Amino acid sequence: MRQRLTCQRAEMAEPAQLTKNTGMKVPFCDPYGPWLPGCNENTIGLRRQHFPRGTDLSGYSQRSLMR
Repeated sequence: MRQRLTCQRAEMAEPAQLTKNTGMKVPFCDPYGPWLPGCNENTIGLRRQHFPRGTDLSGYSQRSLMR
């Protein structure tokens, strides 16, 4: 399974070191796409309507989560 880590604030000071330590990619929003952070927040909000924080997703298949 592909893992991804999204960070904000102090942990972004050294993203290369964070990637090296965790083995996970650290994505950045395109600096020429000012709508991306807001779009990401909206998407997370929509997901939280169906899967509140702390929901155990292990009972769902990847396919069912992608629908």
